[in-house]
This record gives sequence, structure tokens and C-alpha cells, in this order.
Amino acid sequence: MKTFVYFFQVLGISITLCTQAVFADEGISTQEADSLIKDDIASTQVLQEICPTFVGANKKLETNTQKIIAMYLSGYSNKSITFSALQNDSEYKTLLSEARQAAKEMDHHEQHELCEEVVNYKD
Repeated sequence: MKTFVYFFQVLGISITLCTQAVFADEGISTQEADSLIKDDIASTQVLQEICPTFVGANKKLETNTQKIIAMYLSGYSNKSITFSALQNDSEYKTLLSEARQAAKEMDHHEQHELCEEVVNYKD
């Protein structure tokens, strides 16, 4: 799976919605696309967890991470999937654990910059 670094690069440019149609054009199966989306959501969840340390309890942070997660979920093949349902998915749990570990390995300055980008995110 991709690392947090890739996610940060995508977020730094802008968050783009990964849809099944885009993945189909790239020859990625629905299962692979769903795994990539889960990975992106897991990375976003980790941001929800770590960013208050850097930017404080911030309403914009919470609102923006919820928007980002909703955008990713809209690209998921099962349109009835919810963020809370993903919390019980075994693959998602693994991806979330990997994202948390990747975050621990990041420089605090990079984490802070990323958190600022999330706070200032505009869709």
C-alpha cells in the first residue's frame, strides 16, 4: 500500500476524488480501487487524530476532514458504505494501523504543515 508520504503529496496539491471511472481508465480493479480509497480514508482518519495536537481543537479541521472522507466514500463501489461501517472492516483496520505507524515516522514539522493544509482546505 502507498505510504503517508503519497497521501501528503496528493493533499498538498489538492484532494481529488478517486472514482471508479478514473480507476477503470487506469486498469485498476474495483477491489483495488476500494482498497486505495480505504487507504486514503485511513490516512484522513489519522489526520483527525493527530492534527489537534498541532492546530488545536479546530472546527474547520473537523469539518474539512469530514468533507474529505465523504468525498472518498462517494468513490467507493458500495455506495451504502459509511465511515463507521469501515471501522469494523478488517482490511481497513490494517490500513489504519499502517497509517498510524507512518504518521509516527513523520517529522513533526511535516505533520504540522499537513494539518494546516487540512484546516485551510477548500473543496
